[in-house]
Order: sequence, then structure tokens, then C-alpha cells
Amino acid sequence: MMKDIRVALWVHRDEKRKFRLTDIVPKAIKFFTHSEYTHSAWYINGYLYESTVWKSKSGKNVHGSRKTKWPDDWPMGSFAPEVWLYPINITDNQVAGIQRYCEQSLKDHMPYNFALLVIFLLVMPFRWFWNKIGWVPFSHQVYGEVCSTYVDEAAKLNDLDLLPWLEDSMAVPVDFLSSPELQRTFDPTGKKK
Repeated sequence: MMKDIRVALWVHRDEKRKFRLTDIVPKAIKFFTHSEYTHSAWYINGYLYESTVWKSKSGKNVHGSRKTKWPDDWPMGSFAPEVWLYPINITDNQVAGIQRYCEQSLKDHMPYNFALLVIFLLVMPFRWFWNKIGWVPFSHQVYGEVCSTYVDEAAKLNDLDLLPWLEDSMAVPVDFLSSPELQRTFDPTGKKK
């Protein structure tokens, strides 16, 4: 039986509230990418797997890989993903491999990579150039991931290249909308129509 798997994309909402440290990442992504899409995650059989920054129940800022039951334990309340994307030609083995990758990142306490985010934001304005020449500065492997590389890496390690035109570590959430391997659904619940 095929598992329910999809890529979820969120739009950052600028709210009238006291500034929080967790707002820095989506605001930076929105500013440098000029896209409203600021977060991506895997949804697999009722759970969201993501690399993110969040405020814990105790009020402490936390970062890294996270698994939450959707929608029961989702901390953002009514902020459901704006877009759900289904892998078109995915096998059961690929789904199982992606889920293993996500579960292993939890066990390994994979951190959110702030250094990679800063490097990426510096490189982003000239991304077209770096992709054209096939080399990205500062793209050597560093420990930890940002949300879009978390999604992309889990797929690539399981022979599913969602973004074949991009160099490693250069994905941003909006890129998944252009993937030839993903099909968009317009149902806000994420169910296929």
C-alpha cells in the first residue's frame, strides 16, 4: 500500500505582534528570495518532518529536525500549509527511504544550519550565475540543514531529484513549485482531487 507523502509549503504571515527570534528566518528568506513561500517540509502518513526554528512549550527557542502529528500537535494553530505537492513517480522504497532519513535526522539531533542560511542568503542574489557555471561558493558539506535542503536531500538520497537544475544546497521553498517531479493540489486539506 502506497504511503501518503507530500511536500508542504508555507507562506510567512507578517503579524502584528511582539518581535520573536523565530521570525528572523522567514523574514530573511522572504527578503532575499522575493517569494512569499518561506518554509517547506515533508508530510508522511500524518506527520510533518521539518528542519526549522521554533519556540518550545517552555518558551525557549529551539532549532533542528522536528516531527509533529498533523494537525493535532501542529504548534502554528491555523497556519496550515498553503500548498501541498505530491511526488508523481515515487516508489514505496523511495517513500520508506525518505521517512528513514527524516527519522534518522531526529535521532542524530540534526541542527538547523544558521551558517548555511547566511551563506545561502549571500549567494542567492546571483544564484542564476552560480547554477550556470555549475559551482556554488561555500557549498562544501556542513553539518545541519535548512528546511528546503532537508526536503531536497531526503529525496536525492533516495534517487528522487526534485530540483535537477539546481546545485546542492541552493534550494528555496518556492523552487518546489517548479519541480517536474511534484504535482500541486489546490485543496487546502492536502487531499488529492
